[in-house]
Amino acid sequence: KLNDPENALRAYTYSLKLNPTDPMTLLNYAIFQTNTGVSKSIIDTTLQQFYQSYTERASSLNQRELDASMLEIAGKLVAP
Repeated sequence: KLNDPENALRAYTYSLKLNPTDPMTLLNYAIFQTNTGVSKSIIDTTLQQFYQSYTERASSLNQRELDASMLEIAGKLVAP
């Protein structure tokens, strides 16, 4: 861990400003939110955006261009 959540938040904010539908960025942002104690409702919103972006990209790209393990990781974030 780099223990620099303020800088990480700035980086995620900037990255999502550049490409708000990038599934990998959204998933990593949800992981960051989980690790920094953000409320579950905010994490759920980020994960909803992730699933929507992942699904849209999966339907328009060659399946090999998306890493299916992202879905597994996202599923672990919503586990009770």
